[in-house]
Amino acid sequence: MNRLRAYSYLELNQPEKALQAINQYMQNAEQGKLIAQDYEYYGKILGKNNQPAKAIENMEKALQMNDANIELYADLANMYARNNQYDKAIDVYARKRKNVEPSNADYYYMGNIYMMAGEENATAKNTQKANEFFKQADETYKKVIEANPEYAYAYLWRARANASQDPETESGLAKPYYEEFIKQASGDKEKYKRDLIEANSYLGYYYYLKGERDNAIKYWTEVRTLDPANEQATAALNEISKTPSKKKK
Repeated sequence: MNRLRAYSYLELNQPEKALQAINQYMQNAEQGKLIAQDYEYYGKILGKNNQPAKAIENMEKALQMNDANIELYADLANMYARNNQYDKAIDVYARKRKNVEPSNADYYYMGNIYMMAGEENATAKNTQKANEFFKQADETYKKVIEANPEYAYAYLWRARANASQDPETESGLAKPYYEEFIKQASGDKEKYKRDLIEANSYLGYYYYLKGERDNAIKYWTEVRTLDPANEQATAALNEISKTPSKKKK
């Protein structure tokens, strides 16, 4: 009954009660009668209670007992990432691949882990290492596009991975991916509104830096169309109106 109480409290999103129940169960149950699912739930419950190290330990035990538990790999990888163990998080997906080929969701989560690692290194001013992770994220998101070329969000993810490698927008690395995202998302502007604002803002800023006044106005105007109260677009358009366009050579 303690096992069932713990499982049920987790499903009811009551992690503190779940932890109390699972601790009581794990302390009293005979070790030989513990099953892989017990360690899985114990790990998930510990994770919900902000104990990532112990959560990882128990999830690993669960996979040792049943490495065919496909859904648990993502939970374990996420827990490693939360604990800033990004290499181990990626390794989890490599282990999963022994049982099943990666899905688009797997590539998405792997890309996110690379992005998290890159952002941590960028914050620490370790630019070279950060860019290595951002490039790996880009390559991982690319696999989603290869499987589904019309999936708009994959272009957005690639844009962000490239923008992270070019934080001053000097090279415009993200430009082609934001452009393609806008193309893919243009049929449903309400659904993609927030992300279209991001994409058009990037392109507006990119063209402003290049001195291409007309293109800058085009994209910032689209931002304001999507969000009339957007202060950044208003400020940008006001600034552009004061700046003469550079003539192309």
